Amino acid sequence: MEKKYKEVGQRIRVIRGGRSQAEMAVLLDTTLRAYQYYEHGDRKPPWDVIARLSSMSGKSNDWIMTGRGPEDIVADFKKDFPGGIPGSWPAELESVKVYGPVGAGTAKEIWDRPIGEIYVLKQLHKPGMNAVLVAGNSMEPTIMDRAYALCIPGQQDIIDNKIYVVYLRDIGNVLKRLYRAPGKIILKSDNPSVPEMEADPKEIIIQGKVVGTMQEF
Repeated sequence: MEKKYKEVGQRIRVIRGGRSQAEMAVLLDTTLRAYQYYEHGDRKPPWDVIARLSSMSGKSNDWIMTGRGPEDIVADFKKDFPGGIPGSWPAELESVKVYGPVGAGTAKEIWDRPIGEIYVLKQLHKPGMNAVLVAGNSMEPTIMDRAYALCIPGQQDIIDNKIYVVYLRDIGNVLKRLYRAPGKIILKSDNPSVPEMEADPKEIIIQGKVVGTMQEF
């Protein structure tokens, strides 16, 4: 029976090079048994292992999981739009650093260290743009679990009904729609099963405004 993640395992083996599997397990902060599962293609590596593989090898997350780098994505655009994308968009990409995950009680200093990178069309890239890895289903169906939320970091004025990365004391960084109200901020999820929250404006830190997503449906 063909292993589902066989090719991912082969690329991990390439990254390992002359190291032993035990050395790789230590470097990736996982167990030897788990690493062997990843390299043998028995299991999909979790996001944190992929991020460490990317950091130690210089390979993108996309290459580790699919074998395709930014040059392959550009080639696809050129193949699909040989005359350029409508509106005279050239098939050029910009690298965007990924941070997080968000939604899992992560640390306040979210922008300290990237966990990987993704690529977006140059025309969709905005100055200072970063991405966060989403953990959890509180913003589904708008933003799915494991999606990348593209955002502009920094404290910003709140625009009602827009999505922000917000730091909440005792919870961590989360994605929520924000609404202003007298003396408070209302934080809502798109998932109707998740109750809304209220916070004192002085008790939250806006980490950035979400301006787009990259995700599978």
